Amino acid sequence: MQAAKILIVLIVGYVARLQAVSLPERSSNLQTRWNWKYNRCKNGGTRITTFKGWRLKSNTQRGPQFTCSCPERFYGNVCQFHVCDHHDCQKGACEADKTNARGYKCNCMEGYKGKNCEVHVCDQHVCQNGTCEPVTCKTSTRGYKCNCMEGYKGENCNVPVCDQHDCKNGTCDADKTRTRGYKCNCIEGYEGENCEVHVCDRHDCKNENCESDTTRTRGYKCNCLEGYGGENCEGNLYQCVYHFMYSRIALMPQ
Repeated sequence: MQAAKILIVLIVGYVARLQAVSLPERSSNLQTRWNWKYNRCKNGGTRITTFKGWRLKSNTQRGPQFTCSCPERFYGNVCQFHVCDHHDCQKGACEADKTNARGYKCNCMEGYKGKNCEVHVCDQHVCQNGTCEPVTCKTSTRGYKCNCMEGYKGENCNVPVCDQHDCKNGTCDADKTRTRGYKCNCIEGYEGENCEVHVCDRHDCKNENCESDTTRTRGYKCNCLEGYGGENCEGNLYQCVYHFMYSRIALMPQ
């Protein structure tokens, strides 16, 4: 009879103790003991024994206990989680990094930046007269370049191409087909890449009397002195008259 009472007391105490422990805690304890039995530290973790025997007067230790010393990149009671299992990288790949407080870093894909690769590089661009285009960091440290619209240049497309033109005798006009981005529209009488050459600097007028003339292909005409004619004033009219008169006299009957 006495033995039965003792057994009932023990059963009641055990049930009360079991009810006092939450289901997750009981599951965790069971899993821990299972892992102890089969040495289940995962991902190369090392088992460290924290308690080897039973404590009859303690409710906190009921069997062998251990913890896992996890290798880099892993965590959890049995090293079951990789640091990148629950990363916050939005536009990039997660990489373990022990120098980072959270244990990993985000390697952003092209066009994104920020702690979690959450910012598009063109969201904060400073292109004034053009469009933003993501590029690799090897091309630009800021991660993007500005594609300027016609008539502008500069890192941020903030400089009109004609602000620094070299047109000497003419006006500047934007031209994206040219390397420098502009062309020179020369005034009458001038030519050359920068309108630096007067058309009469290279004339063929024999009497040195050149005048610009846009109606002519070569851009100038020769104003001949009296007695001269031809495209370049190369003909001596007096000489022609002399030869004509001489030839007429020679034909007259003697």
